[in-house]
Amino acid sequence: MSRSVGKLEVTVAMQKPNLDSEQLNTEGWKDINWQQAERYVFKLQKRIYAASRRGDVKQCRKLQKTLMRSWSNRVLAVRRVIQRISGLQDAPTSLTLRYQWRVSSPH
Repeated sequence: MSRSVGKLEVTVAMQKPNLDSEQLNTEGWKDINWQQAERYVFKLQKRIYAASRRGDVKQCRKLQKTLMRSWSNRVLAVRRVIQRISGLQDAPTSLTLRYQWRVSSPH
């Protein structure tokens, strides 16, 4: 899904993996395209910085709100915390994954 916003082309390509409400799908954690999620979050951060440099407070707040509600930002934050706690750079154990999905899934 693409849309043009002024001179910027915004592409939203991140899709949340489908989760069964009764059983947590820990395999979905491995299917996340981490590079794409990081790129999406970085581009949003860049747009926030550009808006703040322009002095466009309204756009800056809107983009900050978008970033805070972003699924990509949430899963990256959970991944960072779990990696720091466990000391691992790869995907953590399935027990930790169950906790991650509970934290990152919307309520």
